[in-house]
Amino acid sequence: MMKPASLLRAALAACLCAGAAPALAASIEVDVFAAAHSYNGGSGGGLATGIVLASGDSFGVSADPSDDWLVNPSYPGFGADGIDTLGPYTSAGLTANYSALVGRIGASGPYFLVGSAFTGAAAGPGELFLFNWDSNSSDNSGFITATITTADAPGADVPLPASAALLPLALGGLAALRRRG
Repeated sequence: MMKPASLLRAALAACLCAGAAPALAASIEVDVFAAAHSYNGGSGGGLATGIVLASGDSFGVSADPSDDWLVNPSYPGFGADGIDTLGPYTSAGLTANYSALVGRIGASGPYFLVGSAFTGAAAGPGELFLFNWDSNSSDNSGFITATITTADAPGADVPLPASAALLPLALGGLAALRRRG
């Protein structure tokens, strides 16, 4: 028969080794509407994604390449990279194609080009906002589905290892064994 101290060490080692695997990056999808989430016009605030980042957090945003939004009836629908034939639109320190998908972190962070794919680190803390980069939202329609990937996305919480919940039970059992022996 194994001594109680040996049993305790074995139980602790088993509990520590049987922990859950760490959570991998989680993804969520959001719809960014051309009119409602236009940089200039629309709601004015863009789409609040619910993703709150700390400075330096890694994240990615990609847009479905089959999605198009319309920013002017004179032009056919364009995707998240925007209208390259119209020339760039410059405002608030960013120059990007009209109708490009852009982002901002926090209420006053700098705007950055997302386009059809972006991967990087948060320049500062705050919630991630997404916009249609346009100077006039009155003739915009449609939306683009964007996928946001980050370890901090909702649902990406690291689960408590199941073995941690069993540790008090194991210790209680060992204590009972020790009293008998």
